[in-house]
Amino acid sequence: MVMFYALTQTVQLISHFRYWLLFPAVIIEGPIATIIAGLLSVHGELNFFVSYLVVVVADTAADLGYYALGAFGESRVSQRLRSRLGITSSHIAKLQNGFSLHSWKVFLVGKVLHGPGITVLVAAGAARVPLLKFLSLNFAITVVKSFALLLIGYYFGQALSLFQRYLDVSALLASGVVIIFGIAFFIKYRARKKRL
Repeated sequence: MVMFYALTQTVQLISHFRYWLLFPAVIIEGPIATIIAGLLSVHGELNFFVSYLVVVVADTAADLGYYALGAFGESRVSQRLRSRLGITSSHIAKLQNGFSLHSWKVFLVGKVLHGPGITVLVAAGAARVPLLKFLSLNFAITVVKSFALLLIGYYFGQALSLFQRYLDVSALLASGVVIIFGIAFFIKYRARKKRL
């Protein structure tokens, strides 16, 4: 119940503040905010293409922040925090090897799987993946992923609208049936009363 309330609040806030809130929402919780943006695009609350641009820029900015954390924060981040994030020296060595041999695959897994994705992005910085290579691979995957998530939200919004229309028609038909049966019962009752 609390989760639904928070989701409803998020939708209302993004609908009211539009792109000013969409940008930080995507940085904090990218996939959910992106799907919500797609849903709001169906109802005209947000423009689909402007939302797409904001989502791509915000997601790229967030990923660049994680990369910078790995690249410049390795010496400043305590060992305890690194182990809590799943970043150990052996993981960094494996990821360096993985990045050099299978860059696309590692980035694709990191971007598609939201949970381990942060670890992959931080590790890319710690593994000293060249920034231009990081940006090009990350941007290419972000463009596709963001578009797919926006479409999921958009089509989910259309399905909800269609469901609402069918629900309205069903309610109207049910009300009509109840009224007809009520009138028939009333007429039958009056006819029976007159015979007595």
